[in-house]
Amino acid sequence: MRTCTNGFTLIELMVTLSILATLITIGMPSFSELLRNNAITAAGNDLYASLQFARSEAVSREVVVRVQASGAQWSDGWNVFYKDDKGDDQILDVYRSMNKRIEISPKGNRLDAANSVRFTPTGRAVLAYDESQDYFEVRLPTVRTRCVFMSATGRPFVKKSGEGDCP
Repeated sequence: MRTCTNGFTLIELMVTLSILATLITIGMPSFSELLRNNAITAAGNDLYASLQFARSEAVSREVVVRVQASGAQWSDGWNVFYKDDKGDDQILDVYRSMNKRIEISPKGNRLDAANSVRFTPTGRAVLAYDESQDYFEVRLPTVRTRCVFMSATGRPFVKKSGEGDCP
């Protein structure tokens, strides 16, 4: 009399593992690109949120609020602050870069020499105005670029590469 055993044979297990290994090998490059695209999107959205926050705080507090690179480059992070009545800096928000490979660089000629963006109590950016729009290019090698634009009125907005003026 034969007894029935439950389970898999070694051959079935090997075939299943080889199929799984093949699928992982095919899917891994897509997953890596997904992670890089998410990192770029997150960095662009963080910068956008900080600019929007600074603009909102400038209007609500009725003071000039500045978003300034915290290091030598925007990629190092940035601070959002204003000067109180005594002239002391009051920090509203601090952003530190999570991914050192992401490059954030200002483009255009309205970003001032202090590597910052300032918003007036009316919400406008305090920059020398010309007809072009300034923007921040947020890039990671081998991934599409995101651009955080600054309109003439100071309103930030985000575009992906290939959309309009974003290279």
